[in-house]
Order: sequence, then C-alpha cells, then structure tokens
Amino acid sequence: MTIDFQCPHCQHPYRLKEELAGKRATCKNPSCRKVFTIPAPPRAEEIEQLAVSALVDDPPAAEAPESSSIAMNCNYCGHQWQEPLSKAGKNVLCPECRQRLRVPEPQGKAAADWRQARTRLPSLARQNQEKLDGVVDASEAQLVSGQALAQAGVTEVELEPRPLREKLLIAGLILALLGSIAGGVFYFLHRRQVQQDEHLMAQVLTHWQEGVQDLREPEAALGKGLLHLILAEEALRWDRTDKFKEAHQHLQKARNELRNAPVCGVRHALAAECALLTLRFGGDESQVSAQIRFGWLPDGPTRGGPLRGERSRSVHEELRLALTLLQGAEYDLRLGYTRLLADQLLDKDQVELALESLPLLLFSDTERNEVRAWLALEAHRRNKGSDLVARISRELLPPPPAGGKDKAPPPSSASPSALVLGQVLSVEKAPPLPPLPAQGPVPENLRLAHVLHLCLRGEPSTALAVAHRPGPVETQLKALLLGMETCRYPTPSQMSDWVEAASTLVANQKGKVNVRFADGQLLRCCQLAAACNRPEAARNFAGAIRDEGLREWAYAECFRWQLPHLQQRLAEESHPIPADLNKLCAAHLWGRFWIARHNTRCSGDLQQEQRAILGWSPKAVYAFGLAGIALGLHDR
Repeated sequence: MTIDFQCPHCQHPYRLKEELAGKRATCKNPSCRKVFTIPAPPRAEEIEQLAVSALVDDPPAAEAPESSSIAMNCNYCGHQWQEPLSKAGKNVLCPECRQRLRVPEPQGKAAADWRQARTRLPSLARQNQEKLDGVVDASEAQLVSGQALAQAGVTEVELEPRPLREKLLIAGLILALLGSIAGGVFYFLHRRQVQQDEHLMAQVLTHWQEGVQDLREPEAALGKGLLHLILAEEALRWDRTDKFKEAHQHLQKARNELRNAPVCGVRHALAAECALLTLRFGGDESQVSAQIRFGWLPDGPTRGGPLRGERSRSVHEELRLALTLLQGAEYDLRLGYTRLLADQLLDKDQVELALESLPLLLFSDTERNEVRAWLALEAHRRNKGSDLVARISRELLPPPPAGGKDKAPPPSSASPSALVLGQVLSVEKAPPLPPLPAQGPVPENLRLAHVLHLCLRGEPSTALAVAHRPGPVETQLKALLLGMETCRYPTPSQMSDWVEAASTLVANQKGKVNVRFADGQLLRCCQLAAACNRPEAARNFAGAIRDEGLREWAYAECFRWQLPHLQQRLAEESHPIPADLNKLCAAHLWGRFWIARHNTRCSGDLQQEQRAILGWSPKAVYAFGLAGIALGLHDR
C-alpha cells in the first residue's frame, strides 16, 4: 500500500511506501528543500467516511450577517444612500431631487436542491413523449376554425335579393346627401358673392353722396337717374323676389330723376336706356309666378299674384312710362332707339309690343306709318307675326281705285317702307315701286325705298350705289343708315361697306356750315360702327354730333358697343375727364362706367381693379368706376 500526499510547503506530489510513514524527509523540489514528516496512511473507517461524504451536500456556507440597512439608488438623479431595514417596502424621498421612490425588500438566497424537480406535474408523469403518426388523441380535440368552415362551404348563406324599392330608397338617400352637400357649397359661394356685391354697392352710394356736389344741378339729376339704372340692372341679375322689388324701385327712381331733369340730348338717351332696361323686367309664366319678373302685356299671365302690397304690373305699362320721357326727342333719335327696342322684343317673341305698341307710344300719326311698315318688314324677315304683318300691310297700303284693274301708281307721300312691304309680301293690287330716274337727283322717299328693297333682295352692292346717287348729303346719310340697319341682320359684319361709306361721307362734310346731319342719325351710326368693330368710324360719327353732351355720350357708346370685340384692357385716357368740373356731365360718368366694367370682365380681379381706379376723381367718377367693377364681376 502506498501513501499519496503533497509537500505541505510547495504542494509537490509524492507517492511513498507505507513503511516510510513517520519518518522525516527533505523535499526534493529544488526551490523548496524543506524538511517535512511523511504522514501515516489513512485507516479503513476514514476511507468509508470519505466515500459517504462525497454523496452528501456540502454544508451550507456561513452566511454573512444580515445588513441593517438597504442600499438605495435614485433613478432620476443617480444619488446613492442607505435606508434602514425597517423601511423596506415603503416609499421614501430622494434627499437630492425629492422624487418619490420605493425601498426594495431584501430577498433571501435559498440553496438549489437538484433532487427537487421544478415542476407541478406528478413525479411519475410522462413528459416529452413523441407523437405517433396516424394516432388521434382526445386531448387534442379543438373547435372547427372559420377557415375550415369556409373551405367546406358551410358558411355560404344564400342572401335574399334586395327589392327595387329598397334600392331606389338607398340611391335616393345617397343622391340627397350629395345634393345637400352641393347645395351647401353653392349657398356658401352665392352668399359670399351677394355680400361682396352689397358691400360694393354700399361703397358706390357712399362715394356718390360725397361727390354729387361736384356736378352742376342739371347734370346731378341726370347722374342720379343713370346711377339708379345701373343699380336696377345689378339687382335684377339675382333672380330673387326681394332683389326684383329693389330693382323696380330703382327703375321708378330713375324715371323720376329724368322727369325732373332739363330736356337735352343726354336726357333723351337716358330715357331710351331706361326703356331698354325695362325689357329685362319681362319674363315667362314661371318667372311671373315666382315674382321675379313682370308679364309682358296687361292681360298676360299673373298666376301667383303681384308682389305683396302692390298692384299687378306689366312690361307694357312700365315701357309706356319710360317712353313718355322720350317723346320730345328728335325723330331720328326716336327711330334709332325704336329699332333697338324692336330688335330685342322680336328676339323675345313679343311681336305685338314691337309692331303695335312702340309706334303708338313714340310717334305721331304722320310718322307712325313708316315706322310700322319698317318694323313689319323686320318681323317678316324673322318669320314672326305673319298674321299681324299681313294686317299691317293692308292698313298701310293705299286702296286700289274703284273699278280699276291695273295697279295705281303710289302717291308722292307714300311711305317708302310701306311700298317695299307690298312688294315683299306680294300683296294683290299693291302699288308698284317707281323706277329710279336715269340721271340727276333722286327723291328722298324713292331713294330710301329702292335701298331698302335691294337690301332685302340680297343686292347690297346695288343698294349702296343707289344710296350714293346725287342728292342732298343728309338724304345720302339717311339712306346709308337705312342700309346699315337692314344689312346688320343676322350678323353685323355684313354692313362694313356701308359703315365705311357713311364715315367717308361725314368726314368729307366736316366743317361745312350748310350741312347739318341729324344728331340722332350720327349717334345710331356710331353705335352700328362700333358693333361691327370699326372704332375709327365710330369716333368719326361721334365727333360730328353738334350737341356737346350727346357727343360725349356717343364717345361712351363707342366702348359699350365695341366690347364684344375687345380683348385688351381700356385705358382711362380713352374717355378723359375735363379739368373744368363745370363741363363734367353724365356722359363722362357713363364712359368711365363702361371702361371699369370691361377691365373687370377681362381680369376678374376685384382688388386689382379697385387699385386701378383709386386715382379717378372727382368722387362721382370714382363711384361709377366701382359700379362698373360690380357689374363686370357679374359679366365674367
């Protein structure tokens, strides 16, 4: 038996024989060389005890004495300190940041025992068993998933089709919702535009009240009447009962102002504008019932009744009141505006008003036949009112001689338009149209009759040559104006040659004292020249007008009638304001109104146009500029 041990000094291993036990020896390690006693071999009982101790757990290590304090570390400021054990599980405040912290409880460390299984199962329970293929265990039973039901077709439910009534109800609800949204947006935008318009009109009235003192008394009355006409046109655009009533009130005020104004050319032109605006008060039966328009004739449709507190009105009655103010004007001025009124009435299919009421309200007995005949020819060209046209032709043409079979020659005083009416309608036994003389001067009525007849037959070149036949230049201009009026339908561009011829005639007679063209003819020529986009000719006609106020009015009409052809802005210098305020008249206000209206229609920018007219003075001119901006926004 050997003894296995180690040097007690350097731990050098030794294996020696048992008989050397108890002897002293020197360590053979060169670095040690110390003397030690060889130990005796272990006894049998010690070996048994050593084997048993290998199977026994190590004795628990001596536990360190428990500390009487708990270490704390602040999570907010990082401060470290100690708290007594008695405060375990309680809240304390950090000495530095005063944040509330919880003192942790001390945890004891128990020794892990390998013989104690960390499981809740019984000690003999089977675990981690391998699942066999094809074996179904009852413990694995589960509910059927929705995906499996869908794949098996169990969830396919046969839905009953919706009836048509239900579908229509759903569609109606959706459309109602969309309609309400669209209506709300439209109401918001409309209300915003109304408020903007009302604000502009309030500014117009304010500046007008401040600037009316700058006008002479006669011109102030004309300016008030013109402003009320503009306000009536603006209110009439909204198609609302309250606005329609407001427009009618402005129309009445305009007539009253013109009635009190002194008689002059501008007053007559304003009266004609009042009559033209009156035609916009007429509407169809639905508009009359909605109380946003008047009926055309006194016995027209009045369903729905008049406005509350007012008697039933008609365009015929309102037109009569407006044309009363025009009765004192010269014949050619009345004739020119009659053709304008009749043109609009025929477009609205109001043949009776055009052919019967206008001649009766504006012309005397000696003037009426020529006007009625010309209006009947216009209605015949447009295929309107054939029965009324035939009746007028029978009334105007002279009766055939008793017992005569041939057509009698017309009397010298026969109306030119009436003679042409008989030829166009091929009236039986109508007097023939006398031939033109081979040379020399041509009588006025014969010249007018042949010009009108040739234009209606589609021979404008021959008619223009007849108009240039020798004779008084006043008669030549009258014939040229008749050709312009006849050739302007259906398009104004057909009268370009007539406009140039008339402009040349007027320019050649400029400065001649013995030549006196009618101002009404020149004003109408100015309007027609501007309508066919001949601005130079239009200003030439306007400059030949003798009446100073009517001349300025004609210059303003050049802008108005040329607007459909203008694409660029108009400068304010196009219609200058006189430096002497005593020469300022309503015609200057009319011209600036149309300049501002056209510029706003081109740009559509309210702020830009308001800045553009800031320099307009006096206040009355600025007020009409604002009114032009308001209506220009509507036009756009």
